[in-house]
Amino acid sequence: MKKHALKQAEEDEKKFLQSISHDLKTPVMVIMSYAQAIIDGMYVDSTENTAMIIKNEAVRLEKKIKQILYLNTLDYILEHDQEQDEVYLDKLLTYLVHNFQQVNLDLSWELNIETKPAIVIGNPDSIRVSIENILENQLRYAAKSIRVSLRENGPYWAIEIGNDGPPIPEKDLEQIFENLYKGDNGKFGLGLAISKKIIHYYHGKVHAENKNGQVRFTISYPKK
Repeated sequence: MKKHALKQAEEDEKKFLQSISHDLKTPVMVIMSYAQAIIDGMYVDSTENTAMIIKNEAVRLEKKIKQILYLNTLDYILEHDQEQDEVYLDKLLTYLVHNFQQVNLDLSWELNIETKPAIVIGNPDSIRVSIENILENQLRYAAKSIRVSLRENGPYWAIEIGNDGPPIPEKDLEQIFENLYKGDNGKFGLGLAISKKIIHYYHGKVHAENKNGQVRFTISYPKK
């Protein structure tokens, strides 16, 4: 039994490393090709635009590396971080939605907080990351609008984040929270895997669904 578990862990690690290497290779190749074009004086666009592409890919690469490092140390952070405090989800959502509104001013945002204060106990930074990653995912695929709501659901505070973008294939819904899961429509990256790990650590739940013309993520954190 132990040998089987060890072998499975080794296989999972191998797949994870293969996915990471492939995921990092693309921005590196773009940076190298555009940098070489500048050196050779053969770039198609202006120097400024070519440099901007290199910068954007470098930022993208830096973000991926930070996510990988964060995920690899997340278990230790959660287990050893003694900073457990009251987190007001209503205030946190208001703050995050305001910040994300500035990223894409063309999107319509709707925030509905049905009750407050909505308090949970945990590390404020970790809980913020768990919600922020899902908001970022929804922002990436939204067509025109994003709806965010906070309500009571029995012993939980339920945060619903929905967008009007293309639906997620049904076969992908249960797997998008896995590390670097690749669906038919592309990659879901590490952000959702990080969110799931944090939410589960605090005895919460998270799931995604296609409902009423929306792609909807629901995060449930236990009430204080």
